[in-house]
Amino acid sequence: MTGIDFSQVDLAFILDTTSSMGSYINCAKENIQKITEEIIKSEKCSLRIGLVNYRDHPPQDLTYVTEVHEFSDDINKIKQYINKTQACGGGDLPEAICCGMIDGLEKLDWRLNAVKVAILIADAPPHGLICSGDSMPNGCPLKNDPVEIAHKMAQKGITLYCAGCEPSLNPYRQFFISLCLITGGQYVTLNNAKYLTNVIIDGTREEISMEKMMAQIHNDIMREAAEKGTRVDEEELTKKVHEILNSKNNSVALKKIETGDKIEITNEIKEMSKLKNLSEIKKYASDNNVNLTTSHSFISPTPFSTSIFHSTKVSKKKREIKPKSKPTKKRLGTIKASVSLRRSLRIKELEERKKKATSLISDKIKTKRNPNLKINKKLKKDKLDDKTNVAKCISVDEEEKVDLTRARRLAKKVIARNF
Repeated sequence: MTGIDFSQVDLAFILDTTSSMGSYINCAKENIQKITEEIIKSEKCSLRIGLVNYRDHPPQDLTYVTEVHEFSDDINKIKQYINKTQACGGGDLPEAICCGMIDGLEKLDWRLNAVKVAILIADAPPHGLICSGDSMPNGCPLKNDPVEIAHKMAQKGITLYCAGCEPSLNPYRQFFISLCLITGGQYVTLNNAKYLTNVIIDGTREEISMEKMMAQIHNDIMREAAEKGTRVDEEELTKKVHEILNSKNNSVALKKIETGDKIEITNEIKEMSKLKNLSEIKKYASDNNVNLTTSHSFISPTPFSTSIFHSTKVSKKKREIKPKSKPTKKRLGTIKASVSLRRSLRIKELEERKKKATSLISDKIKTKRNPNLKINKKLKKDKLDDKTNVAKCISVDEEEKVDLTRARRLAKKVIARNF
């Protein structure tokens, strides 16, 4: 593994710029200076930011497929990139994510020894992902494959984070989690544009601390594997990394990115992250009854859809009002019986309440007269302590799950860069 210079950070945004992304683009415009200054100040690093905008292939979008802005450490230049970006176009639901990813990998001049982070900000899946309403069901017309690109990113040392704009990206979450996991990255749920700034800052800071941890793991574990001349098993490596993370001798404090939802790495996601291309993932999903999408249908919105909806008249038949029939003697008898039954049940309920209230008052009087009947405060306190301890155990278990997720991501990074 090539030595990393933690004072150098290359951060690339791969950004969906179709119509639905307006609020996220505006948030980036407003906060780009804050993002830059916060990362430089907290990590004391030389930061460069690059931008790859993507939309869709013709005829779905006729403006551009991708638009690449090179890495720069000049904040004014970066602001110009962002300010020129406009949300427009789109077409069908899927977008040209693959082209955005491949241009981010190949057209940006990543520094060899820098910490490399790519943040994909998206609210739609790529073409070819079993998506209803996909005009290109066979995938990217330029034959770019998102899974293959993620593997190439991992080999180059680029970690992919995905800020998933939900709820629209929620049906495709499993796929995007596995895509990020290939590079040792993370999927982050984004329910509101105002949280984007924190996701970018925290994600970059987390990645720098993860890279520092990588150096320690490489020295402790990979040297042993190199001596034996064997390939390290991913599950075995994950366990060893988990032990290091929880060790008292661990000198690296991992910074944590706050996510909207708890992201669980299931067995299906683990298996999908080991596959080499989108076709293999689709075949695995088909063979193992894994839903790559929970979306059933998609209707592309048109400028006229609202007016059509309002102009459509729905004919309603008038309800016929039937005259009320006079109650018979038999029916009257039934009504009287049901009323008397309800009344007797209500009286019974009131009497029971009265008894309970009387017994409570008498218990209080007895307790005042006899101190031995007072509630044992110590026992009460012990019960409260037990509840607190249970809560602590739950939080410890949750923290352990988080650490295990990080251990898996670190193991992925080590294997991708060493074999």
